[in-house]
Amino acid sequence: MANKKIKIRKMDKTTTRQVTFSKRGRGIVKNAEEISILCDPKVNSFDSCDEEHEELEFS
Repeated sequence: MANKKIKIRKMDKTTTRQVTFSKRGRGIVKNAEEISILCDPKVNSFDSCDEEHEELEFS
């Protein structure tokens, strides 16, 4: 059975938005790290949420 497509829109609850951002952000960083290991490209990731900025580089 295939997953149901969801409509992409801004979440109403602030806490739900923060949790989702945190989970998806970790997933993106994990994928970037795996791609850098498997394919040997230089991958940069910039994560921004309000005042916090974090730049990651995998090579």
